[in-house]
Amino acid sequence: MIKSTSEGPRRPSPSSRGTNCDVELLKTRDREELKCMLEKYEHHLAEIQGNIKTLTSERDKTFLLYEQAQEEIARLRREMMKSCKSPKSTTAHAILRRVETERDTAFTDLRRMTTERDSLRERLKV
Repeated sequence: MIKSTSEGPRRPSPSSRGTNCDVELLKTRDREELKCMLEKYEHHLAEIQGNIKTLTSERDKTFLLYEQAQEEIARLRREMMKSCKSPKSTTAHAILRRVETERDTAFTDLRRMTTERDSLRERLKV
């Protein structure tokens, strides 16, 4: 049997048209899923950026409070040194000890907050 080489235009069979529709449907579904994932990612990224802004603001406030505490401690220490020359030096020493204790507590709190901030940043990166 001789096969004809000049066949007319090929028409897709009904089963191949169904396959094309299925492929297009899968592509559309995949595209929609990717869009949805992208929107979720963008929302998550916006949330992370908001958290970073909040953490930065809190860090700045904490640093400001720390600076104010340091200034107050320095002022109290100067006052303490002036009053040490008076007979009430034992009271002045007690005040100095209390102020130094408060300073140490503030410094410890600052370190703890810094550590918390850093750990939150790490959790946000993941």
